[in-house]
Amino acid sequence: MSNKVENKMEHAGFRLDIPDEFTSVFSHFYYAENNTSSPIKSTLLPSYQTLLAFNFGASITIHPLGDAKTIKGDVLAIGPVKQAFSYVMPAGAKLLVVNFKSDAFFRFFGRAKVEGQLAINPDQLIGMPCFSLLWQTLSTLTDVDQQIYHLLAFCRPYLKERNFIAAQLSEFDNEQLDPIKTLAQMQGYTERHLQSQHHKYLGYSAKALNRYKRFLKAIEFIAATDNTINRINWLQIVNDCGYYDQSQMIHYFKHYLNLSPAQYAKQLHAICSAR
Repeated sequence: MSNKVENKMEHAGFRLDIPDEFTSVFSHFYYAENNTSSPIKSTLLPSYQTLLAFNFGASITIHPLGDAKTIKGDVLAIGPVKQAFSYVMPAGAKLLVVNFKSDAFFRFFGRAKVEGQLAINPDQLIGMPCFSLLWQTLSTLTDVDQQIYHLLAFCRPYLKERNFIAAQLSEFDNEQLDPIKTLAQMQGYTERHLQSQHHKYLGYSAKALNRYKRFLKAIEFIAATDNTINRINWLQIVNDCGYYDQSQMIHYFKHYLNLSPAQYAKQLHAICSAR
């Protein structure tokens, strides 16, 4: 199941594939551990996905963008991740992250997002210590594939049927068309109703998702430019990603990352993607 990229003497991190049964629910699992003697700090790009993070070993701390506070917990529901945040893995830390697709978090929890904060213990969302008990079981398993197997078995009976509108909104992939207007015409709904449903099931508006997709396209352009800042054609990125001008692109980079595009290009290798 696992696709590992690791060094037992240093930092290990790898993605794990999703079984076919769950491909509409999760994009992937991610496992990391710090085998060094020093803490490792990383920054996670916004993904517009909701995450479930299980922390084994030394306590990992999360630092929201532009916020002095830190967040800790053995198990945390995070997101949707709309802005970058940093996290610190001390020596001996182990981390397993579940990445939910679009409306999948709603199918488990009956809500699409963590309200009012970046992260929360998921037991608070359901009023029962289910995830604390799950964490206790997972912490006794030494093999990550066993942890994933047990986690999927735990999830299976709680996964609700997918809402028809949520499925239509989640799977709309024509970038040339407005999903709200197009589906309103196709399905006979009002645009206002679909906007409300988009926010209810996915946790954000279609407009916000469209802005994020432009940003994502821009960082993909930067990553593909040989990591040499002098070779980046900023005007081409502005035009190809649908920004009005370079100042608008800079505005959104600072919103998502608290960095300018040029600063991001220089720090590219220190920033992780959850997608």
